[in-house]
Amino acid sequence: MTTPVSLRLLVAGVVVTLVAYLGVLLAAISAADDGLRTVGAGAGPRVVSANALHGALSGMDAELANTVLVGDERGLGFAREQAAANYAAERKALGDAIEETGAGIEGDEARRTLADLVDKVGLYDNLAGQATLLDRQSDARALTDASPALPLLRQAADLMRDTLLPEADRLSAANAGAVEATYRDTYGRARDLGGWLLALGPGAIGVLLCGQAFVAVRTRRVVNPGMLIATVLAVALVWTGTGATLAAAEHLRTAKKDAFDSVLELTRARAVATDANRDESRFLLDRARATDAERAFEAKSRELAGFDGVRLDGYAEALRSAITGLPGLAKGATPPFDGRFGREFRNITFAGERAAAEDALRWYTRYQDYDRQLRTMVTRGDLRGAIDFATSHRENNSNWAFDHLIESLEAVTAINRTHMDAEANAGRDALADLGLIATLLVLAAAGATWAGVRTRLVEYRAGEAAPARIRPRRPTHPGPPPGRPPGPATLDRPRPAPEPVPAAAVPARR
Repeated sequence: MTTPVSLRLLVAGVVVTLVAYLGVLLAAISAADDGLRTVGAGAGPRVVSANALHGALSGMDAELANTVLVGDERGLGFAREQAAANYAAERKALGDAIEETGAGIEGDEARRTLADLVDKVGLYDNLAGQATLLDRQSDARALTDASPALPLLRQAADLMRDTLLPEADRLSAANAGAVEATYRDTYGRARDLGGWLLALGPGAIGVLLCGQAFVAVRTRRVVNPGMLIATVLAVALVWTGTGATLAAAEHLRTAKKDAFDSVLELTRARAVATDANRDESRFLLDRARATDAERAFEAKSRELAGFDGVRLDGYAEALRSAITGLPGLAKGATPPFDGRFGREFRNITFAGERAAAEDALRWYTRYQDYDRQLRTMVTRGDLRGAIDFATSHRENNSNWAFDHLIESLEAVTAINRTHMDAEANAGRDALADLGLIATLLVLAAAGATWAGVRTRLVEYRAGEAAPARIRPRRPTHPGPPPGRPPGPATLDRPRPAPEPVPAAAVPARR
């Protein structure tokens, strides 16, 4: 193979390896960016808003129950006006959550679910208004007497339990499933393509280095400036492209596994806790359905933090025992309970998260202690005292502990949400304009390689076009070299006699 052909093949090899690297890099960028967008700006935030939607619905139902539960009684630590104000606040939070959940919602089924939920919320509002009006018309009733609005409250409670809350849960589950599926696909592809980048990048640099060695040997040039520049550009391309892609994949893993998974559990825990508090109010309000409300409260307590074989009467004590071993629990270690709190404690990652999670669990334990107290009061026949204790936000009352529980859950959620957003943004920043920069580097490296090789090709073409040197023509039958005696064959061969010259041709001497 001639040197010009080899040089052209060298350029082709450099271009092919660089273009292959660029193609894999662009695919990896696309995969990582899709995952980061889903976690940080797509289905991830919609999971949070859907869980907030569930919590707001439960809060509305709890405050509606409290409105009728306290009636017009003035001797309690909680009044009807406060319950009505809290209901309005929860209703506004519901509207905000619906708006956030609907923003960018994907899928016809999810849209139908949200539309149906909005329609049923209107029906619930109507039932709540009728129940409140009917209860206000019976202010003369005693606190422990059943309200005439109880049938309407039961309809509202059934609508909430059977329709509204399940629809909110479907929205949350659909978005959480979308995050999980997208993460598995995009993170896996980004990591696999990152492996290809680790192979193709050094390969492209190796082709350039081998090309420089070839040019140095064939053309007797120590350094080819064009190929040297191309090698520097290729190193910059591989270093930047591979490093940024692998860094973005790691940001995606942290945002999803370390942050989003905790956000999912904690926002869901907040919604379930609010739902359990609603069951507590229903337990006091509707004594005919008290057993059902108590079972629902126990099931939600187990969903938050479950213990094998522990019933509601021993639940608070089991929580107190579990708290003592938490400070030494390492990340990934199995806590002595499961449920939402258990999954969060297995995923403690960020600074301050453990202390905030332990604080939330301590307030949850106190809330469960207070729940046992109010049930004991009901058992003793002190329903008025139980209502006062359950609805009051005064210190060392049930709703006081519940408020602190919600605040502590929001605090540990904020830590994880901050890191989720920060990691997603950092990953996307690492990929910003990377495709354009990589394309420009590939074009520049290919151009520098061609410029360096073209100089050598021009020299070869100039050499081929130069005129050939004139050389003496070799005789067909050369005689013996001058100064050397003839060989034997020359001596033995008879020489012909010279032809006679005519006399007329000889000039006369003067």
